[in-house]
Amino acid sequence: MVGGDNLEITRLVAKWDQDYKDGGDINDASYQFYLKMKEDVQKNRDRALASYNKINKVSEVLTQLKEMLGKENPTAEELENISGDGNMITVLGKGIAKMMKQQGTSFTDFEEEIKGQADYFYNKANFHYNTEFNSRMIVQDDYSNSSERYYGNWDVVGPDAGHGTHVAGIIGAKRGNGIGLDGVADHMKIMVVRVVPDGDERDKDVANGIRYAVDMGAQIINMSFGKGYKWDKNIVDSAVAYAESKGVLLVHAAGNNSSNNDIKGNYPNDTLWGGKTFASNWIEIGASQLKKKDLATGFSNYGKDNVDIFSPGRDIYSSIPDNKYAYFNGTSMAAPVAAGVAALVWSRYPELTAVQLKEIIMESGKKIRNKVILPGTSDKIRFKELCRSGRLINAYNALKLADEKTK
Repeated sequence: MVGGDNLEITRLVAKWDQDYKDGGDINDASYQFYLKMKEDVQKNRDRALASYNKINKVSEVLTQLKEMLGKENPTAEELENISGDGNMITVLGKGIAKMMKQQGTSFTDFEEEIKGQADYFYNKANFHYNTEFNSRMIVQDDYSNSSERYYGNWDVVGPDAGHGTHVAGIIGAKRGNGIGLDGVADHMKIMVVRVVPDGDERDKDVANGIRYAVDMGAQIINMSFGKGYKWDKNIVDSAVAYAESKGVLLVHAAGNNSSNNDIKGNYPNDTLWGGKTFASNWIEIGASQLKKKDLATGFSNYGKDNVDIFSPGRDIYSSIPDNKYAYFNGTSMAAPVAAGVAALVWSRYPELTAVQLKEIIMESGKKIRNKVILPGTSDKIRFKELCRSGRLINAYNALKLADEKTK
């Protein structure tokens, strides 16, 4: 099972490193584009390595503090009372003690946070932005053949199942049992198809994941993933068109970069065959929150043409592995809210088509007429400029509208 993997920009640079190994025409736009991307990848890797080395030093000091005090989980008072001449260990110990008191956390909590940061930057440096790493040595498929279908394994847990478990809980956690949360939908089943590593998903895997889910009987496919670059969009387009031909609804997260999807690419998307047609079974979801002026989350992507509707995506409480629960943020959370609403409606009005269901979700949302803050800025803009419908998803209204349309 693949854990860490490249970002798509890194894969493209690695490919073009071979294409341009003998240099290129400095006046050629493609070559200039490659040089800019190569520079971006190297800068990001250098930053990640520097951050990782800095955090490792903090981790070493934490180990020394535990050894000095002879305890795995020292208290704030014990850290404050360390004797020393102001060296880094004692200064950091007192700083940690202050933080522990302010936040009501333990030394172990702080240590776990540092470990998480170290893992984050390690993965960025060694996988995300490392052009020499190739995960397909693990998969052992013929990556040059995008049409190849039969590879991989049945392990849907993988190195970390947190994201997928959280998404699944939002859609369909058991309702009314008084434990954790109530999922949006009740009469449905979850099919787990794992296509995304810790890095960018690969187009070949996405296409195969869609086709597999369709062939196994899925009616709604939630896709809480996305990226800023494409490798082989045609193979994904063919899978999207296949799902469309089978009447399957595709629900996709708009992305978390505070960017305009009408201007900057976000993949996969509903534009097929270079813009020659659009997938009628695709619905793109932005992330909202409770604040009236900050209704669109600061991280959510948006787009008057390429985002359809917004649904809740901040501080979403849902299931994670080992019978635990946590709050996550992201359009990855907003998409399953929409997928859950779709399942809720479709389970009661099965005569609807995927296209009709999409129309009902968009038409029944709550119309937002006031101005909101544009994600990533302090500018105010009318909500209708952020998505096609100008609405927030509303399950009750969707059920009412479905009832009206099917009578």
